[in-house]
Amino acid sequence: MITIDEQETEVLRNSLRDTLPEVLCSAYVFPSVGSTMEVSKNLLESEADHLGEVLIVIAREQTHGRGRQQREWVTTEGSLALTVALPTELGPERFSGFSLVVGCSVLSSLRKRADSFQLKWPNDILDQRGEKVGGILIEFVRLHGANFVLIGIGLNLAHAPEHIEGAAGLRSGESPLEVAPRLLASLYRDFQLFREFGFGHFRSQWVSRAAFLGERVKVSLSEKREEIGVFEGVDPSGALVVSNHSGTFTYHSVEQLRLLVASPTTKSL
Repeated sequence: MITIDEQETEVLRNSLRDTLPEVLCSAYVFPSVGSTMEVSKNLLESEADHLGEVLIVIAREQTHGRGRQQREWVTTEGSLALTVALPTELGPERFSGFSLVVGCSVLSSLRKRADSFQLKWPNDILDQRGEKVGGILIEFVRLHGANFVLIGIGLNLAHAPEHIEGAAGLRSGESPLEVAPRLLASLYRDFQLFREFGFGHFRSQWVSRAAFLGERVKVSLSEKREEIGVFEGVDPSGALVVSNHSGTFTYHSVEQLRLLVASPTTKSL
């Protein structure tokens, strides 16, 4: 049985009453979990009749956190590990570009100016040096006849995890419980706009903070296939747009997007 931190849970719930007074939230803070995403799924499965409109799970420590493509996500002391579960009438096919929208929500909730950060397609948050300070994971579940979108967010609010190459800390001076209410208010507002207008409403905002825009990049499509081109931005659905002398190409899913490092074996588009 996972232990709830009763004191911090009450602090979070009180803060949410101020930042999201119009929304009935079910919020929980745990000292340690395997994964906030998995805890959220278990709560939706077992406590559905007793939950509010929005489910929020925060953990001070995650022992088996994961990011996109099952990559490990390390949560260190003072970092934010958060999953939000929102009921939706939309199916997964309607959520193209949603991880990019969540990136915009995260930036708008941070105390530092938005131009202190970059958004790397499709789900990373980078500092000005291009080091990763946060990540986003989107999943869908259908339980008890209802659809839910689960939004996992990890932010290195203090320091970067040790021995993780390319990671950095925000050194924000704020605790997870100070950041979370602002983030949740921003996320809920943007979710309502996304439901009504789709990704197109956020496209220019995302592009204005896009990492690698106009740069030559390497697109890893599989373990043995890598392509090269100039990162042109995203299309109205949020798909990656890359071009070179052969034309313009869009990608809805890739294994990895990186700045180009010259290699004689790299294949061009």
